[in-house]
Amino acid sequence: MTLHVVTYDLRKPGRNYDGLIDHLQSYAGWWHCLESMWFVESTLTAAELRDKIRTFVDANDGVLVMDVRTRSWATLGLSNQCNTWLKENL
Repeated sequence: MTLHVVTYDLRKPGRNYDGLIDHLQSYAGWWHCLESMWFVESTLTAAELRDKIRTFVDANDGVLVMDVRTRSWATLGLSNQCNTWLKENL
């Protein structure tokens, strides 16, 4: 099992993200620490989990999924500067 931290910035006001929350809670191990941060335990890679989350968010939302044990990570909708910083520092 892999332990991921999932954090997101949902940028479209008024959108219902119950599907995203239900999806994150569908994993056997999860914990909701902060408003837009979850720990999710699964057999998926960071990129695979990111791709599943993609179906629940808008194209302009930002998502970061990181394997906290191995430092593997995947993003969606984050700036080039953020991705560069992650590449250089993780």
